[in-house]
Amino acid sequence: MTDEPQIQNALPSRALRVSEVEKLIRSSDEYLVWPSSILTDEAGHKEVVTLLLNTGEHVHAVGFDPEKETWVGFEKWDVEGDEFNREKTNERIQEWVGEHHEDVVSHSSYDLEEE
Repeated sequence: MTDEPQIQNALPSRALRVSEVEKLIRSSDEYLVWPSSILTDEAGHKEVVTLLLNTGEHVHAVGFDPEKETWVGFEKWDVEGDEFNREKTNERIQEWVGEHHEDVVSHSSYDLEEE
């Protein structure tokens, strides 16, 4: 992605705790931010591993890649038109999570229509 949101560069080199994402949502003035995947490990700890960032023109999907130990952009949709579709977006996110987080015990997605 050539026009990745700058917020992506400010994310730590690990998955985010739910409380960190809540703080990010409240403090973000430039973008609408919402978590799209919350994973639960065997110990019951919850981590956010994908975020959707709405810049006004595009919605960017970014995810934490544990092999690279960084957040990467893996999809972008235009806000206008039919390109940004809840079902297709969730499918793409679940596909990416499955490819990069194989040891996950459970996976929840936020309902994008309610956000």
